[in-house]
Amino acid sequence: MTTEQDLVVDTNEVQKQNEEKNVDNFASGGGGAENAVSSYKAIVNGDWDTAGLSAMSLGIDAVGVAADPLGTLASWGVGWLIEHVWFLRDAFDALMGDPDEIAGMASTWERSARRSRT
Repeated sequence: MTTEQDLVVDTNEVQKQNEEKNVDNFASGGGGAENAVSSYKAIVNGDWDTAGLSAMSLGIDAVGVAADPLGTLASWGVGWLIEHVWFLRDAFDALMGDPDEIAGMASTWERSARRSRT
């Protein structure tokens, strides 16, 4: 018998999974820097799908830098600040939702769907 506890995924579990998979990114929100770190970590982990997508995003970011260097770098800086400065992050999480919490809810629904198929 499946209990609700078996199905529910919370924010802490999502963060723990990210640490186990070595996908936690200190440059999150930083545009091209985030994509470069993601590409490197994906290659180290042997996750070739993510490596390819991150490398493609890095190429697109390079085009953005070439087209509008100041605007792109400012955008990366603001994105990084929003991710790493607690009072900015709290305000945006209240407005748009906490990404880890949203990922946890998605995982909960995914687990529920898998259980209902069996």
